[in-house]
Amino acid sequence: MVATYQQWLAAGQPWRPSNPSSAMAAHCKAHGVAYGIIGAVDTHLDVSYPEDHAPYSRSPWPGPQPYPYVLAVDLMTVDPVVARRLIAAKRGGQLPCLKYINWTDANGNCWHTSWQPDEVTRASSDRGHIHCSWRTDHVLCYHAAAVDPFAAAVNGTSPLGGNRMIVMAHERGSNVDWIGDGLHRYRCPDAAHRANALVVMGLQGNPSPTSVEFSPGTLDALGPVVISASTGVPTSGAPVVLTDAALSAIAAQAAATVGGQVGELSAKLDHVLAALSAAGHALGS
Repeated sequence: MVATYQQWLAAGQPWRPSNPSSAMAAHCKAHGVAYGIIGAVDTHLDVSYPEDHAPYSRSPWPGPQPYPYVLAVDLMTVDPVVARRLIAAKRGGQLPCLKYINWTDANGNCWHTSWQPDEVTRASSDRGHIHCSWRTDHVLCYHAAAVDPFAAAVNGTSPLGGNRMIVMAHERGSNVDWIGDGLHRYRCPDAAHRANALVVMGLQGNPSPTSVEFSPGTLDALGPVVISASTGVPTSGAPVVLTDAALSAIAAQAAATVGGQVGELSAKLDHVLAALSAAGHALGS
């Protein structure tokens, strides 16, 4: 297990930006703001207690460090409006991936606001930028793609107007891609569908749409309800909800079917009665 700078060097210095870090970096690029993800050697990496700017952070939360992902980003601005938009998005549920933020208010006071799990704010010395650290259970989420803190307002929706971002993933050792939105998932049927899904992911704000690798047996994180790609019918036994129009159509079809059968039986009965009468065996005689 890699836990130190020296071990990380020996392993070849692997690291990947977490999805929230990549999303915030994309927002920075769009607005001409500098940013940083992987930490500096002397201040973040080759230190006695590396934290979230290192892929081997010793302060992950709420789970273990997802090595080699980096769960932090620095936005090179001290604009308190940007910081307060991020805090508002966290409080409003649009940015659940945020673990804590270091920021400076309009009076020059520096603060550390965290949610681990309750919101707590205390003084900080981390000045000169806005620092965001992310939760370990949101390393691959796309919530941050829909939260642009440099825009006029944070609306918490995707650029397409929806509030469910899609993710493509595959299990380690498999070349089968699955697509999900956190609730449902389905197997990608062919290469053309895969290409279209990647385009949609990009339109939804994913700065580098691709199929991410999951550990075997963990695809439920992509969406626990499995949809059949060929029929679109949930295989989980989910209830079917019928509209009033559908119910009326079913009732009309049932009435027509039953009415037709009653008419057919009535005609047969009339035929039998006529035959009996002709034979002198009228009913009741």
